[in-house]
Amino acid sequence: MSTTLIRRLALALLLVGGLGTAMWWAKRPKPVAVVLTTIDLGRVESSIANTRAGTVEACLRTKLSATIGGRIEVLAVKEGDRVTKGPHRPGPPPKTGCSQNV
Repeated sequence: MSTTLIRRLALALLLVGGLGTAMWWAKRPKPVAVVLTTIDLGRVESSIANTRAGTVEACLRTKLSATIGGRIEVLAVKEGDRVTKGPHRPGPPPKTGCSQNV
């Protein structure tokens, strides 16, 4: 390889690296604005009690529905059963060895 070819490749690599860095810098997430304040010793004027102890649930819910109407005649799986992708088998659900009266 000649010296000029190596120089051209190095220059091209630097240009591509510089452009990539500039694009990353322009598209990076903007920092969150934060307000700082100093604290002092003083009298507590109000307090908040934790009256909502328990499980956190989502405020937004989605509705899942089929694109066409119909009726489910047999639900061949139970919660916790393992399922696989592919066509279903008609008929009763397979025996899993677990008690059906859970």
